[in-house]
Amino acid sequence: MLLLRGSFDPVLNLHLAMLEQARDSFAGQLNAPDHGTAIELCEISMHNLLRGHGIDAADFIDRADALQLLGKTVLVSRCAEFHRIAAFLTRCTDQPVGIVLSIGLLNELFKAKWSETLAGGLLESFGRLFKQGVTLHVFPWQNRKTGALVTAASFRAPENCLHLYQHFVDNGRIFGVAPGDVTLLAHTGRDVCRMILADDPDWHELVPQAAWPMAERHARRRLP
Repeated sequence: MLLLRGSFDPVLNLHLAMLEQARDSFAGQLNAPDHGTAIELCEISMHNLLRGHGIDAADFIDRADALQLLGKTVLVSRCAEFHRIAAFLTRCTDQPVGIVLSIGLLNELFKAKWSETLAGGLLESFGRLFKQGVTLHVFPWQNRKTGALVTAASFRAPENCLHLYQHFVDNGRIFGVAPGDVTLLAHTGRDVCRMILADDPDWHELVPQAAWPMAERHARRRLP
């Protein structure tokens, strides 16, 4: 099972590329070139990890509909913590589970707020996440100022977690995903919204056609 976590606000070609490239990483980890039988999920958490705006049920359904039009299976969850979504997935299958995430979400994993309710803190959080052999497949991020790529290999964890992070990499818990078309890394969902509001037609190159109506609705809803 391969799961991509995201807000999909709006759905981007970048999201599709992340999942496509992660298939190869996942297959390589399993030493199984024929990975066509893997179940792929796009998961939207109603507890958004990076934003604080309220929940709009119609908004979530809109995103799910756009993903389904693209042939994706959608999971809408209430799991903010990665270890909780991992626990749910491993209850559903006894087969390997991979979670696809960005460098930004990888950085979030090391923040104390996601493990403050656990007696073992950060170590317990990661222990629960990796308990059933779950693996993370990290998609790179591009520095807008320098153009440099930050990958799973070059990512720098917080100072007090440097050795912990390297342990996960060395022991096959965290894998890097090749970026594929690096031009997709240049724009965020908010960039797309601004382009739509500015009547810049180039946004069509960043969003799959089936998601164009949703992207336009979200742009006018999110940004004044």
